[in-house]
Amino acid sequence: MKNPKNQDFLITHYLKYDLEFMDSDKVNLFDYHERMVWNQRKKNLPVTLVTGFLGSGKTTLLQHILSQKRNLKIAVAVNDLAQINIDSQILERKYKATIGALKDVSDGCACCNKHAIFQDYVWQDIQQMDDGKFDYLLVETSGVTDPLSIIASLEKNFGKLFRAHLDTVVTVLDADTTLMYIQDQGDSSAKSDELSFNEVLKHSSVFLSQIKLADVILLNKTDLVDKQEDLQIINEFLAGIAPGVRVIPAKYGIVPIHSVLGNLNFDHLEILFLKLHVSLGVTPSESGPGAVSHDRVIGEFKINAHYSEMPAKQRNLSSIEPNIDHLAKDAISSTVFTHFDPFSHSLFQEFLKSIRAGKFGRIIRIKGTIWFQNSNGRTYTFNFSGRMRFDLELDPILHIKQQPKNQLVVIGMNIDENSILKALSECLSDQHPVHQSCKELISALQQHTMFEIFTQDITQPFVLFRLLGVVEFGITIDQAENEYRINLNQMNLDLARAINMGKTHHIAIPIQFTESVLCIGIAVDGEYSKIVPGLIESAERLK
Repeated sequence: MKNPKNQDFLITHYLKYDLEFMDSDKVNLFDYHERMVWNQRKKNLPVTLVTGFLGSGKTTLLQHILSQKRNLKIAVAVNDLAQINIDSQILERKYKATIGALKDVSDGCACCNKHAIFQDYVWQDIQQMDDGKFDYLLVETSGVTDPLSIIASLEKNFGKLFRAHLDTVVTVLDADTTLMYIQDQGDSSAKSDELSFNEVLKHSSVFLSQIKLADVILLNKTDLVDKQEDLQIINEFLAGIAPGVRVIPAKYGIVPIHSVLGNLNFDHLEILFLKLHVSLGVTPSESGPGAVSHDRVIGEFKINAHYSEMPAKQRNLSSIEPNIDHLAKDAISSTVFTHFDPFSHSLFQEFLKSIRAGKFGRIIRIKGTIWFQNSNGRTYTFNFSGRMRFDLELDPILHIKQQPKNQLVVIGMNIDENSILKALSECLSDQHPVHQSCKELISALQQHTMFEIFTQDITQPFVLFRLLGVVEFGITIDQAENEYRINLNQMNLDLARAINMGKTHHIAIPIQFTESVLCIGIAVDGEYSKIVPGLIESAERLK
């Protein structure tokens, strides 16, 4: 039958049928009209739900998927507990041109007080999918979300979301903190920062639920677990909680994306290169001849042709109790700090030291954008999580009309919000403490020819230097970068990351010293000697 050309035709068409004799599958007139007149059903919207506790690496996984999605048109919905959705901002800043749609569900949980808003957004996505704007939906929950109610909504065969097809539930776990959770049996020798995070996990009503409801567990940050037997301990623990669940080890959220977007067709060559990518441990920031680039592989991803006819997975949700008012039970809250003035490098470092000492309560997550008085106007994406580890990622150069600012979200259990905001405000001061340690740190670095030191004024509160690598053997910088293809800037970014992922409170800032030279700034204090051994060891490994 030809498509109807006007409303009169529709009315006439339906009046031909006596509702009294209709089959049950014809009672829904609109559904019946679609099948009879257009002779086809509209497609279902495949959904991958990414959940996991605070700081596990959910946004990192989404960034990897979006960077490797090729021809897929993906919409994203990001839920954040705080008033400001930092994760959504990161994705928009990096992937705005390639995301089909980006929905921000902030200031609450998509599983409870923001559940209705979440459903409205998914319904909007379904409608936009019909217009061809995208063909897949990625949902990232907040770190304190219990995914049970979200899963139940997506698996209903009626209502607003009846055309949303829950493809895969991916739970991202931090391997390091999961191991700590397993091994801690009230060990009095554990450090205060470990006890703080572990107490939060033990008290959490969502941590185990996120594991139990997973189709796939992405065991992230495996590079922070030293021993193979420790990974086996984690796998045995997960097998006991979620029998039969697929566990995928990963670093930096790098996985073959068919493992989390479960209904894609691939050619064999594509899978081969993705496996090679993971086995080499290549991070998204790496480049150069040694890195694996998916751009070298020709091919496209395709949604399974029979996807709309596939039944939903039969997940047994009956054994898991609904988690009502879990934020109040877990005593989890957040606060937001925003200011346009830059932080003092050394004072912000002291703030991190205070967190390790438990001064403000159990702070378990800090994320956002920061900049420093000595960072030449550049901003950084800051992440603090797990065993009090932190990471700084140098952001792209701001547009000339944009003003850099500090914007941080702090999340924790029973935290003193007023004291946190006061302490961060004090980090804006330009009154730096002066330490004799500046001279001593320079002297320690000068003993190794692999470093180039830029700091001359020993009254400064920080030291600027960079790792030269093979340049110490008489090779010029030009030869190193052009003939030997050594990326010195990337080498120093990796060194800064290694320092920051260590277990001291010292923070290494990647600074664009000149247009072509990137160096590292370290604020000095009376405990500078704690950082030197790890710094030298990491530099030797990287050069």
